[in-house]
Parts: sequence; C-alpha cells; structure tokens
Amino acid sequence: MYEIKFMFADAKTMEDSFESGCSIQSAKAKLVSKWPADRDPVSGPDDLKLIYNGKILENNKTFEDYKVPLNNQIIMHIQPRLAAVNKTPASTSQEHVNKCCIIC
Repeated sequence: MYEIKFMFADAKTMEDSFESGCSIQSAKAKLVSKWPADRDPVSGPDDLKLIYNGKILENNKTFEDYKVPLNNQIIMHIQPRLAAVNKTPASTSQEHVNKCCIIC
C-alpha cells in the first residue's frame, strides 16, 4: 500500500493511499474524485502533475516504475493546471481592427 501526502505549492496537503500496481493515471483520477472544495476545480486527471524526486510522473507508468517505497508515507508534489479561461475580445469594432503601430 502506498501512503502518499501530496503537497501543493502553498504547502497545503492532501493525503491518500493507493494499492500496489496502481497507475499514475488511476491515482490522478482518484485525486480528482476527492478534490478539495476549497481549491480551484480541475476538470480531470490530465490537469494534474505529480512530481516525485524531481520527476514529473507519466500517466502510463506505475509508482513501482518510479521506485516509490511501499508501506512508508512519502511526500509528492501536486501541481494542478487550472482550467483555461475562454478569452474572447470584448469588442471587434473596426476601430480595434485597424490599429497599427507607427515608428518614427
């Protein structure tokens, strides 16, 4: 059993445990399902980066692939990628379209 404490950039943490053989993708999915309400939401597992020993963990690998020790609590860093904000121009008037730079 993997006992992992995930640390955010602001030093707040969340803890969870995972079975041996668990893929990184499955671990991320479990974290998303238990995502703290006081955090900005993430849309899915691909919005999370897990970092262990300075390496970003790849979804198709397991904790064993990264030599994460069993039966010891370890710390990993978690970095959520916030959902992109849909930025559309506030105005598409001709005034904005025809602006250009003049170099003197």
